[in-house]
Amino acid sequence: MVIRVIGTGGHYRAVKEVLEERCDCEFENVSIEQFYELEGNDLTNPISVYFIAIGDIATRVKLNQVFEDQKVSLARLISVHSTVSSSCDIGGGSIVMPAAVLRTGVTVGVHSILNTASVLDHDCRIGGFVNISPGAVLC
Repeated sequence: MVIRVIGTGGHYRAVKEVLEERCDCEFENVSIEQFYELEGNDLTNPISVYFIAIGDIATRVKLNQVFEDQKVSLARLISVHSTVSSSCDIGGGSIVMPAAVLRTGVTVGVHSILNTASVLDHDCRIGGFVNISPGAVLC
């Protein structure tokens, strides 16, 4: 399975590092322009999944609509250097960066970014398309 990562900026570089932590993960980078060239094609290819690595929320919302229209779920990425309770519910397209901590009962909506060393304590609920800043603590 190949993860196609959409984006080329700073957030892409951070996502790339999370993917490189995993030895079993093959991925390729796709620019927004390349994605729009693919858009007319069927995105439900069973040998690849997608992840939107773009920090700008409005752009993530726009790109997500293309996947929703084709009923395609996006990958969720969790750094091996984070701590995530087994009782957490993390939406597709979201990423948990290194040193982030998600305690029991945390719910994260789709396409959210839980940045480096952020902490979501028990039973926190955040919606979709949310960026949690590095070092933020929610409880």
